[in-house]
Amino acid sequence: MLCLSHRVPLNFCQRRWNCHHCLVTMKHNHHPDSAHGETASCLRVLSKFMLDLGLKPILEENMKLECKCHGVSGSCTTKTCWTTLPQFRELGYVLKDKYNEAVHVEPVRASRNKRPTFLKIKKPLSYRKPMDTDLVYIEKSPNYCEEDPVTGSVGTQGRACNKTAPQASGCDLMCCGRGYNTHQYARVWQCNCKFHWCCYVKCNTCSERTEVYTCK
Repeated sequence: MLCLSHRVPLNFCQRRWNCHHCLVTMKHNHHPDSAHGETASCLRVLSKFMLDLGLKPILEENMKLECKCHGVSGSCTTKTCWTTLPQFRELGYVLKDKYNEAVHVEPVRASRNKRPTFLKIKKPLSYRKPMDTDLVYIEKSPNYCEEDPVTGSVGTQGRACNKTAPQASGCDLMCCGRGYNTHQYARVWQCNCKFHWCCYVKCNTCSERTEVYTCK
């Protein structure tokens, strides 16, 4: 479970901060109703702020300024500028880096309060304080390599992978070291289509032998 620190001054006290200054991202983790005790209470508090906080802080950090010149022969006597959203893939890389650097925390119940109101870093005191846009998490992620109905992980067995790609879609990483199967088949499609007067389209049938790789 991941949280995103809100972009407001954080009231740190002995390496603790308010639960409600975080965003919960629980797509690949437990639903608040499935948790118990302090964790469940904290998850409900965090879930409440998901829509408001979302990706807004990260989007704001990665907005780009684009400008267009107006004038005779491109003289740029007048210039119009506007902000644009980052490319989806670019934003994905930013989130992946933040995911890899997420800080492990635990909910702490304040005195005279039944629900946890603080999150405390579980690392040694020398560990850095999270920034406003850093991700933090309460529970460790499940093993995405193996199927686990309890956590909702579907595993990677049978997933299509790229034999030569070095990224996450590559077979070495996607298949978690289990290897992959190679499937050969003939791909058939219509090609070299031409319009004839009047009025029909005539196409040739093309085919090629191709391979698909799936995780064992």
